[in-house]
Amino acid sequence: MAKLLLVETSDIGTRYSAEAAAALGLEPFFLANLGDYQADPRAALMRYSHLDVSTEHAPEMVEALKRSGVKDIAAVATFMDTRLKPATELARILGVPGPDLAIIRLKDKGQVAAWTPEDSPATLTFDPAVPPLPELTELFRRYGKLILKPTEAAGALGVFTLDDFADLARLKTLIEERAVPFHLASRGWVAQGFVSGDLISLEGYVLDSHPFFLGFTSRKKIGATESRAEFPIDERLDPHLRASAHQAVQRLVARSGFRNGYFHVEFIVAPSGVVMIDANMGRVGGGPIGQQLALSYGVAPQEIYRHVLEVGIFHRDDANPYSRISPQDRQSSLAILYGLKHGGKLRRVRLPLELRSCFHTQILESGTQVTPMGTNDWSWIGILTGLTEDTLKAAQGIRIDTESGEQPPCY
Repeated sequence: MAKLLLVETSDIGTRYSAEAAAALGLEPFFLANLGDYQADPRAALMRYSHLDVSTEHAPEMVEALKRSGVKDIAAVATFMDTRLKPATELARILGVPGPDLAIIRLKDKGQVAAWTPEDSPATLTFDPAVPPLPELTELFRRYGKLILKPTEAAGALGVFTLDDFADLARLKTLIEERAVPFHLASRGWVAQGFVSGDLISLEGYVLDSHPFFLGFTSRKKIGATESRAEFPIDERLDPHLRASAHQAVQRLVARSGFRNGYFHVEFIVAPSGVVMIDANMGRVGGGPIGQQLALSYGVAPQEIYRHVLEVGIFHRDDANPYSRISPQDRQSSLAILYGLKHGGKLRRVRLPLELRSCFHTQILESGTQVTPMGTNDWSWIGILTGLTEDTLKAAQGIRIDTESGEQPPCY
């Protein structure tokens, strides 16, 4: 059977993406650095054909495939934001279908802001080894606070805010203290004017350059760590704000040349309107979003993942999972992404009986030193997803045993 190469896997998506590949008549074959996985994601990954390999660069994956004798490759895909660019390049080298080539430039946050200045905060791209202090000073004085991030990073990795003017003089040191992996840090950083407001995301997909909008998700964070997501929240948003977000995505699609694939575009709802802060093009939202789309539209998660592959890799819409109900009939889904308030050494996660009506994925295993919630998205111990009332009920019963005693989940 011809193989679909899946570059890494998301926390919840291994089984769903594998079964989606099989439904398309392809054998799922994962390329993954196994040392990066624990608990449920690792256990799921080990059930399928895989190759333990570094996936940061396409040429390394090509050489590993040759050494291992992996043949009959039909296509390449990924559900990991940080691997969209190397997966796209791998497909191009192999000469098989893969993610949209526009993704290579869309991964650059500075380029996205240049394409859509009317929808983005003021943005400055710079080399972290030589921060341009005059330009950064001007940007700081305009906004009073800056947010800085690697131009191709994801999951809040390396992200920090700067609200003290005196810190500009030691910006190079502050960036070095983030300890961002070289393959991300070396591609440059962006500084953006900080915009206050509620965080939301717009979920959808593009087929033959035409955007289809699936709905809005409310997003809550503790510091830099995602902690809650509710979908859909369309009725809570002013129609003008929804239309403005739709128009921002339409402009980005047109100006970037993106033709096929899912998106998960993040906005801040500011007093002046919606401001696009992260254009996650080429993938369904990470964490629980795939499960939430399934719950809200009344289908199995595997159907969502199959559609992601159909649209993004094969540019077709044969099995659309969203056509069975009207948008007004979508159910409310809620996910909590939980960890420890102050961090600690994990011993065990104890789950309630009410969990049977929800999806649960434990990401970290016993013995792991957990960073405090607020650090980044690698602070998650687990993800709980269900219809809203089911999730709220189940979350009350989760308890986490640590070396310093029992703690409730922090989300």
